[in-house]
Amino acid sequence: MIVVNKDVSWFLFAVTIGLVVTGYTMTFLDSDNALLRTYHFIMVIAFTTSFLLHAYISTFVLGFNWVERIRALFRPHSPYLTLRVIQMLSGLLLLVFGGLQIISGLDWFKLGLGALLPYLVHRENDLYVVIFLAVHMATGLRFWMIRMRGKVKVSEQEKINVERRESIIALGGAVLGIIGALLFNNPTQVGTGISVPKGVLPPGQTEIERLKVLHTGIGIPPFDRETWRFEVIGLVENVLSLSYEEFMALPRVIRLSDFHCVTGWTKFDNKWEGVSFQYIKELVKPLENARYVTVEAQREYSTSLSIPELSHQDIMLAVRLDDRELPREHGGPLRLIVPQKYGYKSAKWVYRLKFTEEQELGYWETRGYSNTANPSTNDRYSG
Repeated sequence: MIVVNKDVSWFLFAVTIGLVVTGYTMTFLDSDNALLRTYHFIMVIAFTTSFLLHAYISTFVLGFNWVERIRALFRPHSPYLTLRVIQMLSGLLLLVFGGLQIISGLDWFKLGLGALLPYLVHRENDLYVVIFLAVHMATGLRFWMIRMRGKVKVSEQEKINVERRESIIALGGAVLGIIGALLFNNPTQVGTGISVPKGVLPPGQTEIERLKVLHTGIGIPPFDRETWRFEVIGLVENVLSLSYEEFMALPRVIRLSDFHCVTGWTKFDNKWEGVSFQYIKELVKPLENARYVTVEAQREYSTSLSIPELSHQDIMLAVRLDDRELPREHGGPLRLIVPQKYGYKSAKWVYRLKFTEEQELGYWETRGYSNTANPSTNDRYSG
């Protein structure tokens, strides 16, 4: 069973590497990749299963006494005492932060975990996962080299030289892993201001060069020009129902605005083209008791804003981005753009607006994210 547990440990280690690689790859891809997201989800299942199995075998089958083992590490009986301490502690920390990474990653699913461990924790926690992974991998490599060297007889001088080379290789691998993690997670510019005029980073945000692709679920929902319709319902005088061609024939505006994602990045100067909310409002004529608008989108996604919040001239239902048709991964054919709020208020794949008297909280707002979503005050979570 000890051998089985070691095999599970190595499998868990390999799966963790797969999680890190697929996670970072998705972060830096410029378009949605359903296959990669599927691989990442498979890695999540494999990590969770192997982690639980490893913990069960260690604790209940082998009767692993954690307290006694930690005490034993500090008894002067091993020439590699420090290395063993590092290996055990890095392994434990890797499991702890890996578990946190799984739980915070589940914020993308409809499990209501946003208030406990929101996605921002997932984004920041990956730094610690990679660091402890690099350290644990380096110590594991060092012990493997020690075992391999023990099978070959060498002179005392050669043994010293080999140990020096082994230490450099193991230490170098750990340092490279940590440097790589810091480079991926250390932003070059982070906003610290208290206001967000155009072109200024809000507090806690990092400037990036291209819009990232973030949304719930796996893959992009289907779109059929022949059957697609845009509707406005609720507390309005004129209910609206337009085909794709009819909506595209509406008068458009062009606006240059910044986009702030709640996960911590900002893309300046995005050129959006679409139909202004003010024009839609004039068409449908809201009733006097209409105070809010629920924005409904594919994948059962929704968000809600007050009518005054939607009255800014920059707010529109966008159909084009940077002089080209709005890409499907960025919400095409129709996306709400609300530059004054975090990006989850700028719903993708919109097909209906509903005017209401009482506010209906949306997908992320019911999962612990702020309803006001104001980047200028770092207002990410409800509290």
